[in-house]
Amino acid sequence: MPTLAGNSLYFGSYDGNIYALDATTGAKKWQFPSDDNIGAIISSPVISDGFLYFGSVDGCLYALNAETGKERWTYPFETGDKIWSSPVVDNGTVYVGSSDNKLYAVDNVSGNELWSFSTEGAIIGSPIVSDGIVYVGSFDNHIYAIDATNGKELWNHEGEDWFWAQPVIDNGVIYAAGMASDYLKSEGHPNPTLYALDARTGALQWTFLTEGAIHIAPIIINDYVIV
Repeated sequence: MPTLAGNSLYFGSYDGNIYALDATTGAKKWQFPSDDNIGAIISSPVISDGFLYFGSVDGCLYALNAETGKERWTYPFETGDKIWSSPVVDNGTVYVGSSDNKLYAVDNVSGNELWSFSTEGAIIGSPIVSDGIVYVGSFDNHIYAIDATNGKELWNHEGEDWFWAQPVIDNGVIYAAGMASDYLKSEGHPNPTLYALDARTGALQWTFLTEGAIHIAPIIINDYVIV
């Protein structure tokens, strides 16, 4: 998904580059890298305090000056596998999931790892951060709540299938969508389920079954959850 900030539009491409365009004219301001490519960029770029953060299938998390496209860190932050997850920046820390089954917390200035949290499956969806807690889903069929300062697990909830979509939080409730593709359903997995969980304890509030795979986050409008 493209990111709009001021009069600039930023987006990554399967051609292995990220582009900054003038949002009014479409003129290219810069691209990164300028003379090569870093592998497909599925992760949506995120802007924070004038810097752009994104991941690539080369397994690296990058930080660029949003105005110039110059790298902020001496080297990108390396994970052990592809990054499809879009990063989230909160209170000076970049949180990003990887297909190496880990969630990482990275200092946004130095690019150094602060902590990592291991699961038993790939983390494809983006985390969210609220009130000092990071919430993220994994392909190990669990939603996790993790202390944002030290990476310690606070609770987890086991669902029936993969969690691909980013969870959302509203009024103390986490809404998380489980995914079941047609292939998984043919192998005996249940229908995809939307879960409502207490954000502090992980206690299940309710579930709702759908008939097709859920790949994107629910949205909250007034008193409605739309998925």
